[in-house]
Parts: sequence; C-alpha cells; structure tokens
Amino acid sequence: MTIPETSSQMLFQTLLPRLLQQAPGIALELRNLDEYSSIGLQEGRLDLLLLPGDLEYMVAKIPGLYRKAVYQEQIICLVRQGHPCLSADWSLAAYLKERHVNVGPLHGSPAIVEEQLARMGLKRDVAVAVEDFHSATSLCEMTDLVFTSTESWARHVTEKYAVEVLPLPLAFSPLEYGLYWHKRKHHDKGHQWLREQVLDAASLLKKE
Repeated sequence: MTIPETSSQMLFQTLLPRLLQQAPGIALELRNLDEYSSIGLQEGRLDLLLLPGDLEYMVAKIPGLYRKAVYQEQIICLVRQGHPCLSADWSLAAYLKERHVNVGPLHGSPAIVEEQLARMGLKRDVAVAVEDFHSATSLCEMTDLVFTSTESWARHVTEKYAVEVLPLPLAFSPLEYGLYWHKRKHHDKGHQWLREQVLDAASLLKKE
C-alpha cells in the first residue's frame, strides 16, 4: 500500500493497530508515495494507493482503476513559534513576502498552491526544497521559512515541533484524497476487507 506522508499519521494511529488486532497474521508493506506509484497498481506490485487530489501521477491514463473518495482537508501554513508574521496582519501580500520551504523540487510540476497563484499572475519565493514533510517542518521550526501543508499534518506536528498554524490566505476548496485500486483486486474478499478498514480509519478524520 502506498500513502502520502500527510496521511501516514492517520494510518499509523488508527488503521495499523486495528489491522494487527483483527488479522494477527497479516503482513503489510507501506511505501511512500512517488510518481511511479500508479504504475505499481497497474503492474500488480501494489494493492492500494492513497492519492491527494493535487497529484495526478498518471492515474487517469491507466485503464482498470477504481477510485473512492476518502476524505477532505484544508491547506494551512506552518510557521515557527515567535515568527514576526504572528504579530502582524496575515494576508496574501504577507504570505508572498515571506520565503518558503517546499516538499518536492524547487522547479518542476507545480503544486496546487503554485497553480492558483500562477492563475493570479503571482508566485511564491521557495528558498528550500526537501524530500519529506518532517524535514520541511523541522526547517520551519528553525527558520523564518513558511511551510504550506495540510490540516491533519499540522495537528500531528504541533505536538512535536515548536510551530504554529496560520490559515492559507487564498480561497481554496478542501483537498480531496482518493483511494485507488486495480480491477483485478476489486472482487477479492481480502482486498475488500482492507479497503473497508482504510475507509473506516479515514472517516475518523472527518469527525476531528
């Protein structure tokens, strides 16, 4: 099963303990999401793929995939405790004045925030790009860089890092996550059970 890092805490805290209790003999392999994950579904190397709506990763081009909407969440900003922006007006202009840390490449396929800013003729100043959300949060804690992330990730890291949450000063619809699987597994009883467990664990996010 492949999951984005922003969903990992939901899965580790709610799904995995349940799976290990209900199916003591189960063996799971969890992989980080990457651009080749959808190919793994197509080739039968992966059973499930949890994908945020801002990443396409070729799923629309692969025949025989099923999709189920799992949950939605808001995009937010993280800044260090004591950041100067916390004592000033927080607006789109203030957001764009700051330098940013990003997960992914400095340049390349635009994230959902870049896409909307580009439609407005605007652009963020990304100072540092890292490969994972923990590294980005750590940099955010140690510097004045702003990290644009998700609400569920923020709920997790504000307990572990000296960071605070600010709203994203852009009009955004909630980001929807979808669960994907291949038709070869659609009627498999064990796979159906696993899908149900993932969907049930994700439903808890809607109640928080």
